[in-house]
Amino acid sequence: MSIHLNENSIGLNWEIIHSACFDFGIDFTDEDIWEVAKGSDEVPNFENIYQYLVLSQLEYELNERFPDLEIDYFINGLDTHLYIDGKKVNDLEKYRN
Repeated sequence: MSIHLNENSIGLNWEIIHSACFDFGIDFTDEDIWEVAKGSDEVPNFENIYQYLVLSQLEYELNERFPDLEIDYFINGLDTHLYIDGKKVNDLEKYRN
């Protein structure tokens, strides 16, 4: 069974998600998402799992390249936020900067 992600349910700007995946070679399979989902007691939000996988890998990659950066994120469906050095990153231009 293939997982269909609804980009309208992704809180973080979809362009940022795609750019981060492209910039750092971040890629996940349905099996990766299912592996995380299996640990849930209730039916999970697959978009949240996807955002978690992307943002946790993005945090790792940025910390490897720029160890002084402070990366923080909060995931809750459409209320997902990414912060770099305390600044909210909510569009592609802020992400690129």
